[in-house]
Parts: sequence; C-alpha cells; structure tokens
Amino acid sequence: MRDIDMCTTTPQRTSSVSDDIKEDASVYNSKLDMKKNYEKIPTILCILVMIDMLSVSLVVPLLHQYYKNAGVHSASQREMLSSLYSSSQIAGGLIIGLLSDLGYLSRRRILFLSFIGSAVSYAMIVAGSLPYLVFSRVCVGLVKQTMTVSTSLLARCTTESDRATYLGRITASSTGKSALVLFCHVL
Repeated sequence: MRDIDMCTTTPQRTSSVSDDIKEDASVYNSKLDMKKNYEKIPTILCILVMIDMLSVSLVVPLLHQYYKNAGVHSASQREMLSSLYSSSQIAGGLIIGLLSDLGYLSRRRILFLSFIGSAVSYAMIVAGSLPYLVFSRVCVGLVKQTMTVSTSLLARCTTESDRATYLGRITASSTGKSALVLFCHVL
C-alpha cells in the first residue's frame, strides 16, 4: 500500500515562481535564436546551390577539350564516360541515402562531402590522363548530391506555408547562374 501512495503523491516544489519565469524566458529565447538560425538556412542554401551550379557550368563545357587531351577521340568513348557518370550518380544517391538513413551521415555532412568531392574531382580532370578522367567522373558522380540534400534541408527547416516560396528560390538560384555566366561572357 505504501508503494502506491508514493506513486500518486505529487513532488514538492523546490523552485520559486521567479525561477520558473526565468526558465521559461530562456527556453523562449533559445527558440527565438533557433528560429533566427533557421531563417538564414534557406538563403545560405540558395547561395550554395548557385555556386555549385556555377562551378558545373564552368567545367562541363570544357570536358570535350579535356577528353581530347586524355586521348578520348571517339563519340562512343565520350558516351561511355557520360554513362559512367550517370550510373555512379545513381549508385551514389542510393549509398549516401542509405548512410543517411542509418545515421552515419547527416545532411550537413553530405552537403560538405558533395562540395569537397566535386572540387577534388574537378581538380583531377585537369591532370589530363585517362585514368584520372575516369576516376574523376566516377568520384563526382558518387558524391554529387547537392540539389537533393539542399531540397531535403530546405524542407526540414521551413514551414509548410513558406516551403513553396523557398523551393522556388532554390530552383531560381540553380537556373540563375546561367544569367550570371552569360553576363560574365559579355564582359
């Protein structure tokens, strides 16, 4: 009978009302700080997507020249390299998605991995030999998940009412780089 009484009795308050108010205020302020940080994320993601798409638009037109320098002259060899990139991008999406679902990689780390892997891959293209070129296309295909992860992060940190607006902005920033590239070529 004594055990039942211990479970049903309410614990005595050891804090005062002013302590509760201070605690509530600190929780409220931390939620405000989180909201301010979440408001910055969509803008940062749009800038990152624009930089990523700009780097792609600077490298892809030069691939044909790098293929020639590496000894790739036939169309079938170029198509094989393009297919290799596409296949590795599908495999990379599945592998990175699995690692994310299992908790080994966070979205933020996947985004960093995508940027670092792309930079290394684009640098390897300049080496000029066929093995580096093949490895570069496979590597960039495996880690190039910028748009997928950015969209996922955007969906996580926005409300339903704002989501469509921010998704439109991220799409515009991925296509807005074309205007920037054209503007740079005119100068």
